[in-house]
Amino acid sequence: MTKSGLQVRKWIGRLLQEYQELGISHGPLFRDGAGLPLRAGELEEDFFSRLEKTQDDQPDLISKDVDVSEELGIYRLFRRGATSEATN
Repeated sequence: MTKSGLQVRKWIGRLLQEYQELGISHGPLFRDGAGLPLRAGELEEDFFSRLEKTQDDQPDLISKDVDVSEELGIYRLFRRGATSEATN
């Protein structure tokens, strides 16, 4: 479990169970329809739409002043996470 309470094992386990039911037993966890690895950029559109919905529904979590695509883009978050991890 992460510090924020996310139960990673539970959700990865559910994804693996779905794959098993589809007869998928090997390969990348995050994949496209052909079974090839997904690139982070392929997830951005859905990621942004979910963040923008959160911003609309709960502005106390993400202020209306935040440009979601600029401040919270996947590559930016990955880069900041890697920088923080390297610093630690």
